Amino acid sequence: MKKLIKELILVSGLTRLHLAAFVKRVLALVKAATDNPLIAPDLDPTPAEVKTKADAITTAEGEKTAMKLALIAKRKFINSLKGDMTNIINNSWAPQAQLAVNGDADKATKLGWHIKDVVT
Repeated sequence: MKKLIKELILVSGLTRLHLAAFVKRVLALVKAATDNPLIAPDLDPTPAEVKTKADAITTAEGEKTAMKLALIAKRKFINSLKGDMTNIINNSWAPQAQLAVNGDADKATKLGWHIKDVVT
């Protein structure tokens, strides 16, 4: 009777991982290679080089997070200014301009105002 010899196929376990889990898995492989240098002594690129790339991902991800937070803060700042300008135009300027033009559509148009119920 022949004995079936199963082929040993290695897989990385890197597919379908979120970025943090991906980096963690890569670092686990790096650590295993570093802790057992006699098993596969000539890995190319070296475990140190792969660790450098994994660390670069971690650094870049931190920078990306900081950029997202800065973007959110900038968006809030812009929206705040936009709200301030809307209030100024609608609540301060509009009533003052309304009085200044005193019903004269030409003057209103020259000041750049739209006139309600009139296509401008």
